[in-house]
Amino acid sequence: LQVFNTQQSLLRETNISSNGSTVNSLLPFITYLFRVAAMTVVGRGPYSEYLTDITKEDVPSCAPNIVTLKFSSQSVQLNLQPLPFNCWNGQLTQYLVRITENNTGNIIYKTFVIQPLRLDLNLNVTSLHPYYT
Repeated sequence: LQVFNTQQSLLRETNISSNGSTVNSLLPFITYLFRVAAMTVVGRGPYSEYLTDITKEDVPSCAPNIVTLKFSSQSVQLNLQPLPFNCWNGQLTQYLVRITENNTGNIIYKTFVIQPLRLDLNLNVTSLHPYYT
């Protein structure tokens, strides 16, 4: 069994001795190509056509970095660095911002849907308690 990336670079070659095999340690949300050849004691026969499949999505593997914060009396603007592509592990759909008010201990969650091809990552959280820390 041979496993390739989409540029058809060989990633792994494994001998299998049954009708099925599990390929482990694949990355999430990546397209892989597979092909197989039968073997006898004399040697290997021709390879099959490529079978292409994509692994399932997973949660992002790193957190976004906050670059700047701008406060007003009842809001905060967060400017985020774009999440590196190798951390996505799928199609990014939204950011969840968690804010804890030190004065009360209240936790506020705000969800921001990501627009396709949006480069600006300025998130505005409004309706906060005035002058809380």
